[in-house]
Amino acid sequence: MPLRRRPTRKIPPIVQILKDRIEDWGITSNVLFIKPREATFDELIFRSLPIRFTGERYKREFVCYAEVVVEEDMNEDQCDLYRKLKGLECELKWEGLFIKRPRFDFPDNIETIKKYIPPLKPDNTLVDALNSEEYLLKTVREEKIDELTIGLFSGIRKEQIAFADSGTWSHIADYYAHPKKIQWIFHLMKGMYHIDLQKHCQRTINHIFDVLNEVSDITKKITDTFI
Repeated sequence: MPLRRRPTRKIPPIVQILKDRIEDWGITSNVLFIKPREATFDELIFRSLPIRFTGERYKREFVCYAEVVVEEDMNEDQCDLYRKLKGLECELKWEGLFIKRPRFDFPDNIETIKKYIPPLKPDNTLVDALNSEEYLLKTVREEKIDELTIGLFSGIRKEQIAFADSGTWSHIADYYAHPKKIQWIFHLMKGMYHIDLQKHCQRTINHIFDVLNEVSDITKKITDTFI
């Protein structure tokens, strides 16, 4: 998609940090759009979400998209593919009482999903692959990533799922039955006070890019085995 650049005196710190990994970028309504160079995903979107009662602390949201089948190429075989891939969806969880360790597992709401989509068959292929990547887990643990979800586009925004009612779930079920495209979405959240050019911040931003790139790569390779 074309990237619109808002007039600004200062290039965003994230763009400066990732300059060698970016093909193009743009800003619209305080949302940063990045077209990566030689990445396994097609687009990265970044925005800051203020956290109530925490002063200057923000949740930093990174969302990546990886196309599998575009809308004009969808047919019945591709619809079947979407339904098979849906069972791969998973998310980051932390386990342990004193020493927290990251692991990937099916979404917490998997039973609700199965209630509205009875044919859905959870598949642990992606979960097992992600949990076997030591560098990935090490980096997630080192950077204390708050959230990381891997899911297919389902016709609604991710934030709607947190407050989903029967109407929202029915919409997701309908999209499962009649998908319009196949697109993986990787959604990462991390609390950060500031994003600047200090070394520790540059390291964190590059690590986040690495994590998203690795997760996308693993997901796409497993997707290829279903095609």
